[in-house]
Amino acid sequence: MLHKILVVDDEPLIQSILAEEFEEAGYEVRKASSGSEAFQTLTEDKVDLIVSDVKMPGMSGIDLLLKIQSHLPQPPPMVLVSAFSETTAQEAYHEGAQGVFAKPIDYEALSKTVRRRLLPMREQYQEKDTLGRTSFTLECSLTELDETLHTPSCSIGRGGFFLHMPQQFPRSGEVISFKIAFGEKGCILEGQGLVRWVRSRAEGDAKSGIGVEFNYLTAASLDTFETLIEKITRPFIPLT
Repeated sequence: MLHKILVVDDEPLIQSILAEEFEEAGYEVRKASSGSEAFQTLTEDKVDLIVSDVKMPGMSGIDLLLKIQSHLPQPPPMVLVSAFSETTAQEAYHEGAQGVFAKPIDYEALSKTVRRRLLPMREQYQEKDTLGRTSFTLECSLTELDETLHTPSCSIGRGGFFLHMPQQFPRSGEVISFKIAFGEKGCILEGQGLVRWVRSRAEGDAKSGIGVEFNYLTAASLDTFETLIEKITRPFIPLT
């Protein structure tokens, strides 16, 4: 059975190009020209993933993301594409977007993310990807696991984590290795990730730190993460 993708964009040309790219890759494609049309489609038909523009008249891509998460019992993963928008990638990942791409679109990278997000959770993270050489290694110990869904130092999301760092920041786009130990029970998140954003200085109550997307998790870490993810309602990569 073909995976079904909903493409949402108010620009007919971009919508057509995206639809053609996914159809050629072997997906079944539905199209919508606005957030409201997309939501109506989702109430009538089951789709496996949504690729949506952010800046659209009426209901934005972020508005659509929040609406499907609050109204649909099992919302499909959503990847956002943005040109000029007041919404940052940090905010989009925090609201639950499972991928954020700028225009002009890197179609190869977008297709790769779509393929990954259509896999079951464990399969997404059980094999090392060809992201390139690891440039930075993080090791830290934090509080007990159940207390670390959101602390001043670390927050775990459905696809990555925020980690407070006072100095020595990796750059956005760099591949890092990480090993985060929780309390004294032997629970560890260990693997490889991609730095999606960097906050080099504190902003209000938000500490300096980085947002990292999981790319690979060890077998033991997958067991830990599978338990954690049941308690996480929205953020893919938390802001704080």
